[in-house]
Amino acid sequence: MLSYLLALILIFQSVGALLQPDKCDITLEFSYSFRNTTEVRVVTAENLNFMGQSVSIGYASEPKKEGGLLNWSVKGDGSFEIVYDIRSERYELEDFWGNLSDLPRGMERWLGKNTVNVSGRTIDFIDPENELIRAKATEIAGDEQSIYQISRKLYDWIVDNVRYNLRAGTYPQSVVETLQRRSGDCDEQTALFISMARSLGVPCFYMDGYVIDRVGRYEAGHAWAGVIKYSDGEQEIFPVDTVYKELGVKRANKVFVDYDGGSEDYMSTIYNDVRYWYERGKEPRIDYEVRCTRYTNSSSPLYAIAERILSA
Repeated sequence: MLSYLLALILIFQSVGALLQPDKCDITLEFSYSFRNTTEVRVVTAENLNFMGQSVSIGYASEPKKEGGLLNWSVKGDGSFEIVYDIRSERYELEDFWGNLSDLPRGMERWLGKNTVNVSGRTIDFIDPENELIRAKATEIAGDEQSIYQISRKLYDWIVDNVRYNLRAGTYPQSVVETLQRRSGDCDEQTALFISMARSLGVPCFYMDGYVIDRVGRYEAGHAWAGVIKYSDGEQEIFPVDTVYKELGVKRANKVFVDYDGGSEDYMSTIYNDVRYWYERGKEPRIDYEVRCTRYTNSSSPLYAIAERILSA
């Protein structure tokens, strides 16, 4: 009987029928330890309750709220832990109506350039002002006015023309390097999509999160984009993920813990996870770990069978 079930699962796997769960309850624990440190600033996004996701955050001490970020300041050696209890549902946007002309005022923060500073190096990470980026985006999307159709054309082009880079370095490459090399990992492909979309007037933001595998293990850090559109005066967001090839869909086991608030300081902060200061000659050591300590899902009977066998 077991061999029959395994064979059945393998058959379904071959045609992609091992369905992702529709709903997940997930606990992620982030642990930081510091040595030889003057000061460490730990930050995370304040509001994560959208796009099919509801989050409560636990922490050792009360944070300060600053521009959509939660901030903790830790001085000296020690450790810090943040716990996210996440209820996540599959999110799928079915209504794709909405044109550039429907956007209200006040979208500027979702349309600008964002650099990131990584270990003292400043990188043009999201750059809709670059002429090469703007020219390529215009070539791909033409005079299209539908926000969805613009996004679809840019998404298709990246999926077809930019390969995934398995050897991503310590520093992210600039968005122009991603375009010229036709290669990038998830954050670099996301930055390329956002740069091209913003250059055409499409407001969108960077999302940083994690993918949890089908037996509840932390699988990988991940990044993708959220595109903002308006239809009948109502704001809607649809995700764009060129690596997992998902447009308008966020599966339940793909969760985010940070997103771009629209400023360069915000972008650098979420890209680095932790920001710290130290006296000259006193190089700090920071150890970081993320664990998935709880994972329950609601999904199809086939998925439940597969999960039991794979975790046995």
